[in-house]
Amino acid sequence: MGRWIHNTKFILGDIMSTKKISNKQAFLLSLNVILTTIILLVPSEMIMSAGRAAWISIIFASLLILAIHYIVFKLSCQFSNQSLVQDCIDIFGKILGRLILIPFIMLNIELTILIIYESVGFVEFVMPTKGAMGIWIANALIAGYLSYKGIETIMRVNGFGIFIMLFSIFIIISTNYDLIDFARLQPIVLDFKQIARGSLLPLHWFLIIPNLFLVYKPFFKDKAKVLKISLLGNLTSMVIISVLLATTITIFGSQLGSIIEYPFYTLSTLSITGLDVTVFVAWIMATMIKVGFYYFTSLYLIKEWFKLSSYRSLILPFMIFTVSLGYFQTDIHYLKTLFIYIITIFIFVLEVPFLLLLIGAYLFKNNVKFNP
Repeated sequence: MGRWIHNTKFILGDIMSTKKISNKQAFLLSLNVILTTIILLVPSEMIMSAGRAAWISIIFASLLILAIHYIVFKLSCQFSNQSLVQDCIDIFGKILGRLILIPFIMLNIELTILIIYESVGFVEFVMPTKGAMGIWIANALIAGYLSYKGIETIMRVNGFGIFIMLFSIFIIISTNYDLIDFARLQPIVLDFKQIARGSLLPLHWFLIIPNLFLVYKPFFKDKAKVLKISLLGNLTSMVIISVLLATTITIFGSQLGSIIEYPFYTLSTLSITGLDVTVFVAWIMATMIKVGFYYFTSLYLIKEWFKLSSYRSLILPFMIFTVSLGYFQTDIHYLKTLFIYIITIFIFVLEVPFLLLLIGAYLFKNNVKFNP
């Protein structure tokens, strides 16, 4: 009897963790997964690659992924209300469908580790005396707790975290306005190769929205509206990031902006005293929430792949695995140098081919379904 009650509570716990996601929450999710880490990590790399045209690279990356995002999510919703894992099994069969998903699941796990790696690097930059292992463990514990509480809790916390982050962005731009010199944006050279090279990193971040939304499809209340909201999230993030890049260049110039490790954080140190602390807290909070999203996504995919009744039994082993593997990667001195190449490989070997495969499969199956 006791065991039956325990199992019932365990299953009910998973049901509670899969409550529906509102349109507003979907929009805030799309902002978090793009803005949180791209603002910290990407600006200097983009300015180094695209120079004064870095803000144009963001627009190029956003619009390119917008088309893929719209097509794959619309076709997916037309096909079923099921999870991505079940869709692949229905389309490709039990064996092939699972095999196709293995690289996608591994990619999500590796991205979970890389997001923590990024946050650890930022904390060590701001507070050099703090131990990396403690930061890894803290990220894992918070992400594990959020995963245990479920998607609804993560969404609620995300709303607060995004508000703090957007408020800090507004304060930084408004308090540094007198330092802006638009002459530093001139001349604008529309070199397509340079713009395309600068768009490589943001391409990956904009791809996160369709990838995550395909996994979260069963949780959305109104999928048609969520599609519109997610596209709006892409465009809103594009505007914010392009403004931030333009602000960075107009204040530091393209040469200095390309060598400052965290240019936007550096902007916070030039304005109101103590604002850098607020920015630090806002970004760490938002990043930990993003890690929570990826923890939940990876665990949910594993649960669906193995047809488990609950993902919660996987949380502790997953925490140990990510911390162990991630801390090992921290000791790889050239990892940050190779970061842009790693992301490029993810884009062209895993992410884009997987989405194109899904588009083709959904088109074929939807055509068969509607025209038997």
